[in-house]
Order: sequence, then structure tokens, then C-alpha cells
Amino acid sequence: MDVTKANFQKVKLDFEKSINDSELISIDLEMTGLWDSFYSKANSIDNMQMKYEKIKNAAEKFQIIQFGVCTFHKKIVQDYYGSASDNSNNSEDSTNDSHRKKRSRISEKPKKNEYFEARPLNFYVYPSNKIGIFRKERVFSILNTAFEFLAENSFDFNKWVYQGKKYYRS
Repeated sequence: MDVTKANFQKVKLDFEKSINDSELISIDLEMTGLWDSFYSKANSIDNMQMKYEKIKNAAEKFQIIQFGVCTFHKKIVQDYYGSASDNSNNSEDSTNDSHRKKRSRISEKPKKNEYFEARPLNFYVYPSNKIGIFRKERVFSILNTAFEFLAENSFDFNKWVYQGKKYYRS
């Protein structure tokens, strides 16, 4: 489901609940670029400081334009007699107990009657130029290959600009 400024408030509460109830969470970002040259790309011969500097420079130069989150919820298939049930935990366990149980369940192999339900959300996000009464113009880079990749994969640039949820990056 695409999330924009029009439906953000409606989706927000369900999203928070989905995060809290999930077994696994996957995150993906679409950005206006990752690196601007072969030499600025982090590679295996870089030490940790060099990798950090390269990734930091890319994060400062390029913008996040879409934030994808997918939550996964373990479910149990009902057999013909209805003996299996949904695996969601409706009791009010303490947060620590709940997380401990989730960690142990994640390491288990799924049984034949179990499956994961995926709930993906794509948040279109657009950099705001206002914070309160102040305006701050933003200059950011778009790498031509990133632009081509996004266009080839049907990224909706109009939705990003006109309907993206505004955020302020200091």
C-alpha cells in the first residue's frame, strides 16, 4: 500500500500496531543516489572509518524519497476440523517477555501448517522547506543512474513531489 500525506494519519495507528505485533520487519529505502563515483562507493578494502565516511557523505548528498517497510506475522493454517488457530498473542505480556518469545520463535523452523503474512507499506517522503515559520531551501543531488533505475521500475515522481509526506532534515 502506498502511503502519502493524504492517508498518513489513517495508516499510522495500524502501522504502529503492525510493527509491535510482527515477528520480522524488513526495511528498504529508495534514494536519489547511493554514490557519485566508483571511488566514493564503499568496498571491501576500505577500513571501517573509510566506509563510514563514504556512506556518511552519500547520506548527506542524496535524499530518501521512499521508505518501504514490510512486517511479517506468523499465522497457523486451520485444518479441516479447526484444531489449529491463529498464532497471534492477544494476552498483555510484558514487553520483555514478548520480545524474548519472538526471538525464540524466529529461530525455530516453520512447521508445515505455519506461514508468514506480509504487510508491506511504501511511504512516499518529500523534503520539506519549512519548519514552523522559517523556510530553508534544500539542495540535493539526483544521480542519473538512480533516476533511470527509479523510472524503469515505475516510480511515480509526481506522487513523490505532490503527495509525499513532508519531513524536515536538519
